[in-house]
Amino acid sequence: MCTGKDCRHDSGFAAMLALARQTPGACEVPCQSLCNGPVVGCQADGQLRWFTKVRSPKRRRAVTQMLHTRRVPERLRKRESRKRQGELRGSRRVRTLSAP
Repeated sequence: MCTGKDCRHDSGFAAMLALARQTPGACEVPCQSLCNGPVVGCQADGQLRWFTKVRSPKRRRAVTQMLHTRRVPERLRKRESRKRQGELRGSRRVRTLSAP
């Protein structure tokens, strides 16, 4: 999950962060320069994929579904960003999220 300034200040960030903290293996990453937050990256179909504007409860549920199936749900297809597909910027600053 991107924790860049624009994502942190976007609506839905707190709810997405709470969901990420409950997800084993979830990490916070520095800004990915997608700037349509909250931005979430997940492994799907064998590749890292980024999704923007994951604000609504339905989209958050779709992210959870994707984590279990490793397939991109239809609800998230319109939110997929091709800009950084397969890339992780700032990998040295990745931190694992854990329950507070």
